[in-house]
Amino acid sequence: MSRANDTFYYRTKPIEISRMNIRRGLIFSVRELRTTMFSATMFSVGVSISLFLAAPAFCDSSMAEVGAVFSEPAHIPSHFQPKRCEKLAVYSERRVSTLIEGEGEFEVLYRLCEADHAVYGSAKPVGARFGARGVQVPISCCPLPADDILSDVHTYVDSECPDGSVVTGIASKGNCSHVPLLRIARCGRDEGFFVRCTKLRTERYRLAAEEYGVQWGITTSEYAEKKIVLRKTIPSGIRSGIGRTGQYLWSLGGCIALTPGSLMVGKLGKRCHDLRFRKLLYLGDEGEWKAVPMFPYEQ
Repeated sequence: MSRANDTFYYRTKPIEISRMNIRRGLIFSVRELRTTMFSATMFSVGVSISLFLAAPAFCDSSMAEVGAVFSEPAHIPSHFQPKRCEKLAVYSERRVSTLIEGEGEFEVLYRLCEADHAVYGSAKPVGARFGARGVQVPISCCPLPADDILSDVHTYVDSECPDGSVVTGIASKGNCSHVPLLRIARCGRDEGFFVRCTKLRTERYRLAAEEYGVQWGITTSEYAEKKIVLRKTIPSGIRSGIGRTGQYLWSLGGCIALTPGSLMVGKLGKRCHDLRFRKLLYLGDEGEWKAVPMFPYEQ
C-alpha cells in the first residue's frame, strides 16, 4: 500500500468508526429513553395509587362531616351582610401597659383586628416553650357580617377567652423597644404571648359548642395534626384572607376551624388542634338560636 493510501486509511478509518459509534449511541439512547419513560410512567402510577390509598391521612376525610357549611343558607336575614375576607385586616402598635392585673406594666407589642373583625384562622402557630403562654398565633382577621356583634369590653388571657368572648388580637409582652412591629415573635420570648378577647353583645349573640382547629396547606411541624385539609377546600368567601401575611404574601399553611367561619376563642398549644373555635349564633325572631351567616357562599 502506498504512503498516500496509507495516509488516507489512517485519516478515514477513525471517521468511519466514529460514525458507527454515533449510530450505536443513538440506538442505545433511544432504548434508554424508552426505558426511562416507562419507569417514570410506572412510578407516577404508583404514586397516584399510593396517594389515593393514603388520602384519608393527607387530606381531611372528615370534610363530608362539615360539608353542610359550604351550602348557602336558605334565607339570610336582612340584618346580616356577609362580607368577603380578602385583605390583611390587622394593625400593629406598641405601648407600655398592663395586660394582666397584678403583673405590673410592661412594653407590649400588639397585633389587633380592625373594628368589627374577628379571627377566623391563622398561619401556623409557633413557640410553646412554656405552655400556652409561649404560643404565638399569627392571626387572620375577617369582617363580621354585622356591626352590633362585638362590645367594647376587652380582656387579655394567655390561653382561652372567657365564655361569651372571641379573639380579636394578640399581644406579646417583654422588652419590645427595639423590636420591629412585624417581628412580634421576638418580643414575647421571655414574658409570653397573649390573646385579646372581646365580649359579644350577649343579649342577641352567643357561641355554640367548642371545636378544635384543623391544619390547612403545608407546614413543617414536629407534631402530628389530627386533621389536614387542602387550601382549596376553604370556602372562597374567606380563602384569600386566611394565612395572609402581607399585601401580596400568604403563608403556605396554617389553621382554621373544623367548621370554616367559626371564631377563634383560645389556644392551648402550638398545634392546630390545640386552637379552639366556636360558631357564632344569633337569637332569631322565633326565639331560637341560629347560626350567623359569616361569609358569602360563592362557588
